[in-house]
Amino acid sequence: MKNVFLGEYVKQRRLDLGLTQEQLCYGICEPMTLSRLENGKQTPSRNRINALLQRLGLPDDRYFALLSKNELEMEALQKEIVACNVTEKVPEGFEKLAQFEKLADPDDQIAQQFALRSRVLLGRLDGRYTPLEQIDLLMQAIQLTVPRFDLESIESFLYTRDEITIINQIGLAYSDAGQNKKAAEIYYQLLKYVRKHFKETITSIGVLPLVLYNYARVLDLCGRYEEGAALAKEGREACIQYGHYQVLPRCLEIEAECRHFMGDDEISKELYYQSYYLCKVIGYQIGLEVVKKEANMHCTYCYQQNDKTLEKKLISDETLDKILSIIAQYMEANPNKTVRLGLFGGEPLLIENEKVIDKILQFCKEHKTTVHITTNGSFLSYYLKKFIINRRFISGIYPTIDSMALNYMTRYDLDPSRNNTNETFKLLCCIKTLLHYGIHVDLGTNIDRHNHKEIWNTLDDLKKLQLLQDKNFAWTIGRVDDRLYETNFPDIMMESEILAELQSKPLPDNVHAAFLKTCYNFADKMGLKLNLREHKQTHSYCWSTSSSSNVFYVDMNLKTYRCTCTVGRSRYSLFDFSYENLTNYRPVAVTCNSYAECKDCKIGGFCGGGCQLSHQIDFKKCCTYEEEVFSHFMKTLFIPYIKSKYNEVNQNERKAENRCT
Repeated sequence: MKNVFLGEYVKQRRLDLGLTQEQLCYGICEPMTLSRLENGKQTPSRNRINALLQRLGLPDDRYFALLSKNELEMEALQKEIVACNVTEKVPEGFEKLAQFEKLADPDDQIAQQFALRSRVLLGRLDGRYTPLEQIDLLMQAIQLTVPRFDLESIESFLYTRDEITIINQIGLAYSDAGQNKKAAEIYYQLLKYVRKHFKETITSIGVLPLVLYNYARVLDLCGRYEEGAALAKEGREACIQYGHYQVLPRCLEIEAECRHFMGDDEISKELYYQSYYLCKVIGYQIGLEVVKKEANMHCTYCYQQNDKTLEKKLISDETLDKILSIIAQYMEANPNKTVRLGLFGGEPLLIENEKVIDKILQFCKEHKTTVHITTNGSFLSYYLKKFIINRRFISGIYPTIDSMALNYMTRYDLDPSRNNTNETFKLLCCIKTLLHYGIHVDLGTNIDRHNHKEIWNTLDDLKKLQLLQDKNFAWTIGRVDDRLYETNFPDIMMESEILAELQSKPLPDNVHAAFLKTCYNFADKMGLKLNLREHKQTHSYCWSTSSSSNVFYVDMNLKTYRCTCTVGRSRYSLFDFSYENLTNYRPVAVTCNSYAECKDCKIGGFCGGGCQLSHQIDFKKCCTYEEEVFSHFMKTLFIPYIKSKYNEVNQNERKAENRCT
C-alpha cells in the first residue's frame, strides 16, 4: 500500500469526523508530522501510525508500514511481555521489559507509555506496587500522550486502544484500593466513550466486552446487583457476538454472583456451571478456582437447597451487638457456667465480615471466653495472621474440603516448592500454620457415593503433609444427608455404608466419623469401638433432643434454634433471642420413648429415637430408614465383628490346648 494512499485515507477519515489535525495528533506527534503523512511526504513510525488510526476508530491491522530492525525487535518484545502478563510469568516479563526499554527511544511517548503500563500490570501480579502507586504510574503513562487527561472528563479526549486499556487499569486500581464508587464513575464514562467511538474495531480488539466486564464487577462490589447483572449479560453477549472469548467466563461469573444476591439462585447456579466448565475447557486455572470458591461460598447447605424463604445476607452491626450483649448478660449472671461462641453460615469468613470477626474476637478477649469457627476455608489465608495473634481466644477452626463441591475430592499437588495456586493445597498449608501455633483444627469431609473411595487418597495426602502427627489436628468424616427430604440427591449413602467403608482399613486415632447418630447408638450399646467421635448420648439422638445439652443457634432475625438444619426457618424457632427467654428455656429429652409409634419398634429403640426433625416431616419414612440402617449395620459390621471375635477366641483356646499337650 502506498503511503500517499494511507495519508489520503487518514485525511478523509479525519474530515468525516470533523476533527482538526491538532485534535487528532494531540500528544502523539506534531501537527506538521500529521500534515506530511496526509500529503504523502513523510511516514511516521509504526507506533505513531497505529495510534493515529486507533484514534480515528480504524483497525490498524489492515495497514502495513515498513519497519526497521529495531522496531521489529520491539514489536516482538511487546508480544512476549503481554504473554508474560497473561500467563503470570512476572520475572520473565520484567526481564523482557528491561530489553524493550533499552531499545525504546526516550522521546517515543508511545513506547514509554507501553513500558509504564506493562510495569504496572506485572507489578500488580507480584504485589510490588500498591493500588495507589499503580494509579500514579498509570496517570503518568496516559499523560505521555494525553497531557491534559482528567478522570472527571474522560469523554473530552480521543483515545487509542492502549490509552483505553490504561483507563481500564486505573479503574481496576481504584477498585483494588477499595474505592469502588470512584471506579464505577470511571467505567461509566469509559463505556459511553467506547460505545460512541469504537464500533468499527470491536471485532479486532475486544474493548467493549472488557469494559463491560470490569464495570459489572465494580457494580457488584458496590451492591448494585441488577445493574451489574445486566452489564455482565451484555458483556457475555458481546463476547459471543464478536468472538472475544477471553472475557466470557469472567462475565458469566460476575452475572452469577449478582444473580445470587438478587435471589435468583437457580439462574446463578446455571451461570456458575457454565463459567466453571468454560474455564476448564480453555485451561483458565485462576478463573476455575475463583468460580469454585464463589460457588461454594454462595451455595446454601444441602438441606437448604429448596427453601426460597431463607435470607442470604451479612449480619448487621445492630443484630450482632444485641446478640453479644445478651450473651454477656447471661455470662455475668451465670459465672460458673462455661459459655463458648461458635460461628457458621453460610460462610462466616467472608472478607466483608472482617469487622464482625474483629468484634467477636474482642468480645472473647474482654469476657475471657473462646470461639470456634466452621468455614469452607476459601478465605482462611486472609484471616490467618489475625487468628494467630488472637489464638488464645480460638477454641478451634473447622474447615471443610470437597464437600458437595463442583468437583468431588479434586486431587492436588503436594509439592510446596511449586508455584501452586490450588485452593485445597493453600488450605492445607494454612492448617499447618495454625497447628504450628497450637490452634486446634478439625478438618471435615462430607461423603457420598461419588467421593467415598477417595477417603484413602486423602488420608495418604494428610500423612504426607504430616498433619495426622499433630495432637491438635483431627479429620472428621461426615455424611451428605437430607434430613428434610427436600434435595432429592440420589447419591446419599446410609450411615452404616460409610462406617463399613471406614472400617475396611485401619485409621489413626485422630480420624473420626461424625453425624452417624444411629450407628453410634448401635455401636455404643453393643460395646463396639468404631472410630466414632460423638459425645456419649445413648439415650438421645443428638444435642437438639438432649435435656443436658444447651446448644443454640441464632439467625439474622434473632430467632433461636436447636438444630443446624432448621436455622433460618422461622417455623422451627424456639423463641426470640433475649436474656429472659434464654434463661427460662428448659430443654426436654426426646427419645424413642417419646413416640407412641415406637412401641412396636422392630429394632428395639437402637436408633435412640432417630432424627426428631425427620420424624416431624415424615415419621414413617424416617423409621423405614432407621430400620434399613440397622439391618445393614448388623450384616456388614456387627455379625462380621462377632465372627472375628469368635475365631479369635477359638484360636487362643487351641493355642492354649497345644501348649498344655
